[in-house]
Amino acid sequence: MIDLAETEQKEDTRQQIVISDTDFLSSFLWRNQFGIVIKLFGKLGMDIIIPEAVMEELNYSTRTRERLAGVLHQLDHKKDKKHGRGEVKNMLGTIVNTATILTGSVLGSVLRKGIKEEYQNALYTAMGLAATALGINAVVSNMAKSQYPVLFIVSLALGSLIGTVLDIDGKFQGLVGRYSRSKLGQGLSTGILLYCIGTLSIMGPVMSALHGDNTYLFTNATLDFVTSAVLASTYGIGMALAAPVLFCWQGTIYLIARNLSGSFFSEEMIAELCLVGGILIASSGLGILKIKDCKALNMLPALAVPVVFFLLKGLMG
Repeated sequence: MIDLAETEQKEDTRQQIVISDTDFLSSFLWRNQFGIVIKLFGKLGMDIIIPEAVMEELNYSTRTRERLAGVLHQLDHKKDKKHGRGEVKNMLGTIVNTATILTGSVLGSVLRKGIKEEYQNALYTAMGLAATALGINAVVSNMAKSQYPVLFIVSLALGSLIGTVLDIDGKFQGLVGRYSRSKLGQGLSTGILLYCIGTLSIMGPVMSALHGDNTYLFTNATLDFVTSAVLASTYGIGMALAAPVLFCWQGTIYLIARNLSGSFFSEEMIAELCLVGGILIASSGLGILKIKDCKALNMLPALAVPVVFFLLKGLMG
């Protein structure tokens, strides 16, 4: 059932369309035509409204709810732009997360000056064990969520091949080695993976862009503060270089969710990213422990494979 309710505004007269027919709404969502319907009514000066009771009755999956929220968000974003209320919200969560890494790195580097070499070796071992444990935990946590059990294997194989051809690890270590004689390159690769790969670091910018909710990012900032302090006490002030990488990573996700659609980051894709990322983090830990130099940076392209897969899957319907 569709009801029309006329609403008087200062500049024009708009109509609100209340959709309460669950069969009507479901048919459009499953055929991916809901976005077209919203754009059509939007041009006619009408607003789409879906009562909460209807959403509950439909009992949509999380993915479908995200798709619906993303489409409605696009309409709100275009209305905001039209009425001059601002195109991009404040990226407070990402800024705070970046600042905590910088602060933690400075604090950790100050503490490092009073640590003897033998104790620094103990910290290297601790960091290696921690990275390995966190990586394994990410793999175990997301393995059960994976809808495509072979995808992470294909991702690692293709990503490692591409990364080895490009020699990402060698070039990165060589660049860092010009300015530092320590194991900074090893620490940066581990830190970047720990900061950027995880549910909080991926979903945080999405929630911030769509709903203005920075809870995930503030929680992630707290964890990263402790992690950056410990890493900097082991590898030095150079660990602060991971902060701008995090800012670019979360900023890109924020802009995609803000200007395209939050539904792009589905639960399935995030699970695959965290699964592959967990393996990269664990391999970095093995390198720190000198068990096996897996050259984790050469496997970075593996993170792009799930994104491309889900992008193609969405285009093909």
